[in-house]
Amino acid sequence: MAKSANSGPKAGVKTFTMDVLPSGEDLNDALAANGRCDPKNCWHYMAISKILERWAPGDRHVVKVDAGHIKCNYRGWHYMSDAPRHVKRSLMLFDKGRYEEVHIRKYRLRFRRVRKIVKATADRKAQINSARTARIAAGSDEPKRKYPNLRARVEGFSGIV
Repeated sequence: MAKSANSGPKAGVKTFTMDVLPSGEDLNDALAANGRCDPKNCWHYMAISKILERWAPGDRHVVKVDAGHIKCNYRGWHYMSDAPRHVKRSLMLFDKGRYEEVHIRKYRLRFRRVRKIVKATADRKAQINSARTARIAAGSDEPKRKYPNLRARVEGFSGIV
């Protein structure tokens, strides 16, 4: 089970820390999926999501994990943290299929406030949707961009492993 020693921060703080211990069960689930770690089922993603849900139950928590940064929404603000080196390394090793070298250990994330979440107006939503439909009509692969793994999404970090 994902754990965090500290309690949740107050809304709107400039920085906060989160102690994360990913679950071995989430890692085993990712391994059982033929080594395909979907970003929504990543063991780091699952651990951070569980902590945020425990801190603020019922809120909509958006979490994004890649080999560069970990981003999340918390109580009306966007926050970002740099991914620790061993987290980057574990993601890269997993994507290369070197599962025996992937280890779970506790780490601390230091999130910094990036910007306030602003709800889009009806006019802005209409503008976004019309631009999207125009791109799709022009032949863009807009609906789903498929990435084979996390490493392919962050080519600049591939020198880690």
